[in-house]
Amino acid sequence: MAIDPITKTSKIINMLKSIFSLLLIVSIVQLNAQSFTFEGVKNASSSSTKTIMNGNEVAGYTVFYKRDKADKSNDNYGFDLLDENLAKVKSIKFPLPSNVVFLHTVYNGNALGLMFYDPKKYTYIFKSFDNTLQPLGTTFIDKMNKSEISMLYKQGENDADGGYMYNIVAVPGKGFVRPGIGKSNSQYKLTFYDDSFKEKWNYETPEKNDGYEFFTISDVNDKYISGITIRRNGLLSKKLDYFLTVFSVDTGEKILDTSIESDKQQLSLTSIILKENSNEMLIQGEYYDESSKPGVDKSKGIFIKTYDLSSRKELSQKFLSWTKDIYKLFDAKAKASIEDKFLNYNHAIIPMANGRYLMVFEQFKRVVDGGMLALSLASGGNIQGAVTKIKVGNIWVMELDAAFAPTKVKYYTKDESQIALHSGVDFMGPGFSGWMTKLTGQFDYQFLQKSKDGAFNITYVNYDREKGEKTKTVIGNIFKPAEGELSIDHIDITAAKQTAFFLYPAQSGYVMLAQFMRKEEKLAFKLVKLNY
Repeated sequence: MAIDPITKTSKIINMLKSIFSLLLIVSIVQLNAQSFTFEGVKNASSSSTKTIMNGNEVAGYTVFYKRDKADKSNDNYGFDLLDENLAKVKSIKFPLPSNVVFLHTVYNGNALGLMFYDPKKYTYIFKSFDNTLQPLGTTFIDKMNKSEISMLYKQGENDADGGYMYNIVAVPGKGFVRPGIGKSNSQYKLTFYDDSFKEKWNYETPEKNDGYEFFTISDVNDKYISGITIRRNGLLSKKLDYFLTVFSVDTGEKILDTSIESDKQQLSLTSIILKENSNEMLIQGEYYDESSKPGVDKSKGIFIKTYDLSSRKELSQKFLSWTKDIYKLFDAKAKASIEDKFLNYNHAIIPMANGRYLMVFEQFKRVVDGGMLALSLASGGNIQGAVTKIKVGNIWVMELDAAFAPTKVKYYTKDESQIALHSGVDFMGPGFSGWMTKLTGQFDYQFLQKSKDGAFNITYVNYDREKGEKTKTVIGNIFKPAEGELSIDHIDITAAKQTAFFLYPAQSGYVMLAQFMRKEEKLAFKLVKLNY
């Protein structure tokens, strides 16, 4: 039986509060110049802390948390600013409704945007601040779509942190954008706000449009908002058509809306990347024979397409065969992973000074959750939950020349892990599963840090499971100097039980580690030196 999200408000509140958690601070103790500890913390999430960037350099951090009771209907919330050395710079507080649920924080280079949900009034609350924590604006969005409320409930079921596709997304230097559902569930809506959360434009699927449309954002820069539109002819239709869709940040005009299908191969798109300081966009995925079943049969290789968004035309396409183009660069373990039908999610493309590129992949594949499948079959399909899980595999980095021909590969092994998928994703394409894994922050890849001199490092997490030993939590750091080859180092950050951790970019040569110690009710920040 379907859950009515309106009549189940109390359950929604409880579920969401366990996921989009708030920080209850009793006291704050600063330990030293490169660490900071919050005491009396009842719960913590990665969304509560946001990195402040000045170009490619980390300038500090913000931390959002619940403080104390303001009055009968409201609580006081704190917002702290720390510098790049974790020294406290400023602290402010403001009231919010007592039952409010904190959803997300984003930073666009000028302004911090915070998103909340008031389940009592079925209202979104948006607040923004500049990078000195001066308030810029507040906006309330009421009459929320019931399906969006239901999606929030399902996020709670799946223990997702940070939200699915209805959160705000930072637009560098210009504001914020939020995808959502339109007037009906068959439509989608995209809304752009300035730094003070004043609406500048919105796009909504025309009401007379046939069939159903759903849009999810993939990448954003100061010119373009890119993503995938999924279309189907009717509610009961199982055929999904995938379109590459791009909007203008300044006008809201839909400047590209083209099918991802190919006449000669089946394409499974996994990532869309807007190239820095350019009008070009790159899309990447894997291709299959026409008779193959993506995600079940082994792919033939990787495809790369580029588009010029100023002319709205496809510039190039490249099909890299595993057997002809890439296997000669792979070691035995890398080859075995492809034969084992692992797919490859492209986290980043890094242009280098010599005109070449580096692409950073993390492997994943869909596997059947035997327990959930058995329950679903036994219930006649009435169990609400995905019967598919995602197995996350290894990371590999491929160097390509200016024409996207592969020249080098480095393959880095780590322990595999399994994660749950959102129900309803089972019947979508395998590439879309990679999108969902990325959107819910469940890949082991964490972030890419760049230095002014062209050096960079790629940070990921590995849960090292040796038979008969306690599981270790290890930071993997793949480093490339401005001139030189890739190297890797590992840092053991294993902590006591009931300790959760979150990683953030930091000043050059460091990462910032946040450890939440449930038993001690502490959230401790510290800078961890990377070894090159």
